[in-house]
Amino acid sequence: MKRLPLLWRVFLSTSIVTTLLFVLIGYLVNSHSLRTTMSVLDAELRSSFHAYESLWSSRAQHLADMSRLISGMAHVRAAFGTGDEATIRDSASELWSRISRSDAMFLVTDPNGAVIASLSGTALEPPRIVDAVTRVAAQFPKQGSGFWFAGKRLFQVVITPVYVDSPRGAALINVLVAGYAVDDSFAGALKASTAGSDSIIIARGKVVASTLPASVAGPLAAARVTPGALQQVRSGADTWSVLPMELADVTGTRFGEVRVLRPFTSTSQTLAGLRLQIAVVWALAMLSALAVTFVLARRLLRPVR
Repeated sequence: MKRLPLLWRVFLSTSIVTTLLFVLIGYLVNSHSLRTTMSVLDAELRSSFHAYESLWSSRAQHLADMSRLISGMAHVRAAFGTGDEATIRDSASELWSRISRSDAMFLVTDPNGAVIASLSGTALEPPRIVDAVTRVAAQFPKQGSGFWFAGKRLFQVVITPVYVDSPRGAALINVLVAGYAVDDSFAGALKASTAGSDSIIIARGKVVASTLPASVAGPLAAARVTPGALQQVRSGADTWSVLPMELADVTGTRFGEVRVLRPFTSTSQTLAGLRLQIAVVWALAMLSALAVTFVLARRLLRPVR
């Protein structure tokens, strides 16, 4: 640089500093935009998951209230005490049909989980044994709740013990198992409650419910993600923002997860457009700054030359 004229030495030095300054500003603006976008997405997906939890809690509370109402009626407990399926069905079916929904499942089992009667409104073939009963028996007389597999179908269930008085005190005679099927309709109801967030419910390594087509849900479900952390996952040509949260069975043991999703492709395109605008503004500002610097340096150094 010693051989260069003084004007060019001043101009180049100023240009380097100006360029570095604009690069730093562009980097900071881009980083801030990305952080803000990801923060908004994270807040939206967590809000959606909280809405999911609220809906699940509402359904579980509804099941618990219905089961508690049925188990507390004297004539129902008397019918349960007979152990006769027809008697149990007659005593509980009318009340159940009035207070339940068509997609609800209702089973009456003995204390060991063997099914005595089924009042299910679903197409479910009732199992012979409800293993969830024995798994939550330790917490009786409290009700148990969580997710449970009946064959290949997943249900959100509430398990309610039924006691009668005996010479030795309260005796457990039956257990009520009430629940809702967790399927695509269930996932659709969740989506409607969260203003559009899609979801995939995974259990035993398989997708049991989703608001997305199987071709899209499959890759999103197979992707390795960290529960509780917002991540981006590709499915075909699209990128999705995914927030995975763990699900627990009736004993509180983790057995699956729900993945709340929103498309990230459009957001990514918006960010790309913003970066392009920043680059254009940066280039124009750089050219303007360099031009002004050159003109000023030339005028200031004219007496020296």
